[in-house]
Amino acid sequence: MVTGIERGYDEKEFVEELFRQNPEARSSTTKVEVVTKKKMCRNTLKENWILRAPAGIAKWFLKKNIITFDLMSVYIQEYLPLSICFKCCGFGHVAKYCQKKDCCHKCGGEYSAKDCKEGALVCPNCKQMGYNQLSHSARDRNCPIFKRKLERTRQYVNYNTE
Repeated sequence: MVTGIERGYDEKEFVEELFRQNPEARSSTTKVEVVTKKKMCRNTLKENWILRAPAGIAKWFLKKNIITFDLMSVYIQEYLPLSICFKCCGFGHVAKYCQKKDCCHKCGGEYSAKDCKEGALVCPNCKQMGYNQLSHSARDRNCPIFKRKLERTRQYVNYNTE
């Protein structure tokens, strides 16, 4: 994922500029595909782009972490599509298709987070799995359950072959 790109680029122009400004990343078999433009950028004038690239190019970008694009420094980070349900706080599906009961991601109560009146954080996933470390939200990136699921997802990514 390339974060903080100014709005207004089309896919072809974006990829051409990316390699024109970072020629070290180019290879004879350069085939970078734009998967999507994610609009969830903190700065509303910018957007995040998700790319699919051959292993060598992906490793080069991930190792750099920061590259030049349009005379600005932009961040490169690994994008792993791990979905968390906003209804039940489970992984691998989204609320639109969820058949389970509501679960507050803050306290684990059987209601939506918008109705939460609790002050203390209790991760419903860690509680259900019997973990001792509970004082965080189910959406916390440091949640041990989230980290475990992320590692399992990462196992399916192969950076060793072109």
